[in-house]
Amino acid sequence: MTGRMQLERNCDQCYIVCRMNKERLRPISRLVVFLALAFAGAIPVCAQFCLVSVARTNDATGAYNLALSGNYTYVANEYDGLRIYDISNPANPVHVGHTNNGSVAEAVAVSGNYAYLASYAGGMRIYDVSDPANPSLLSSIRDGGISGYAIAVAVAGNYAYVANSSDGLRVYDVSNPANPINIGHGIYNGSAQCVAVAGNYAYVSGYSDGLRIFDVSDPTNVVSVGNIKNPGTGFGITVSGNNVYLANGADGLRIYDVSDPANPLNIAQVKTNNSAGNPALDVKVVGNYTFLANNNDGVRVYDVSNPAAPKAFGHTTTNYGGYAEGLVASGNYLYLANYNDGLRIFLLVPQPTVSPVGSTQVTVSWPAPFVPGFQLEQSFNAAGAVWTDVTNSPVTISNRTQVLLPVSGGKGFFRIRS
Repeated sequence: MTGRMQLERNCDQCYIVCRMNKERLRPISRLVVFLALAFAGAIPVCAQFCLVSVARTNDATGAYNLALSGNYTYVANEYDGLRIYDISNPANPVHVGHTNNGSVAEAVAVSGNYAYLASYAGGMRIYDVSDPANPSLLSSIRDGGISGYAIAVAVAGNYAYVANSSDGLRVYDVSNPANPINIGHGIYNGSAQCVAVAGNYAYVSGYSDGLRIFDVSDPTNVVSVGNIKNPGTGFGITVSGNNVYLANGADGLRIYDVSDPANPLNIAQVKTNNSAGNPALDVKVVGNYTFLANNNDGVRVYDVSNPAAPKAFGHTTTNYGGYAEGLVASGNYLYLANYNDGLRIFLLVPQPTVSPVGSTQVTVSWPAPFVPGFQLEQSFNAAGAVWTDVTNSPVTISNRTQVLLPVSGGKGFFRIRS
């Protein structure tokens, strides 16, 4: 094989394109995954998965944020309130429940049978979602006066932590969800927009005050222990190991080492595409990968196997006029709160591996199971019109889906289509 493998992404399309003899193969319309298989030697592939759009609800506007619990996704929909979807089949999400909170639904967290909604001027609202088709309001609480607007919420154990804009951080005892009690308060010298909790620490960011770290080992005595300023605005935050990942608005992605909470260190920054005013709004980490919701720029993916040196890994636009606001990754799927477009679901298509079998065949395999609803096709001419459906050919061996494909003249091609 000559040339190299190159990964490209565009809207709902995800290509793996091979340059052979310096001639670029033309992408094919609606192609999901496209591999050029050359028989001679191993085939280097530069990615472990690509994002493929499998569903969108398009039934509500203002999707800001979302949370997953079991087979359900809970979406905070600005003025539309809280919407609940059954995602037992991610390719076909079903709207099962809705409640309008009467204020702005900013963010949601779910713990057990309860959904905690950051409801801006409505404070924090707690819903019983033991029956997802019939969410019922149990309680609401607001603190901080005219300075306190609930923007984000995180739940850990019996406590809910609210990023309460100019009022800072509020801590509530929610051991009785019908009667939440304000027990702690931390000062944030700006406007708190996001919060994450890990162990004994709460991590808060927003306008003007950068990343501030609070010791919440005693929730009734919240103590600020560390702070580091940054030029952007923290809209989304997550913690993974000793690192904090911050979706920092127009400033892009920032990564901090918080192994010493009293001395957080900025170890990396990635400038995202902000040419059209696309601030980084939310961030999640799964394994060695960071997913960044980047407003109208869509979702960007970074390899953070070395957090001090993140590498651009992939990108998909939202394509339907929505804005990537909030996201959650779980299993093989990425769930996106896509403003103006509702809930979007992407499949993380895993990297195939290719092995020669004799002189006329190759085995293509990827982690089981084979993706339902997709079609596997093969051709001996990437530019040709003849593609053969081999969807029914795969077999599962040792937890990997495998398909045996012939090659002709030392090369062959296959694609997976939606």
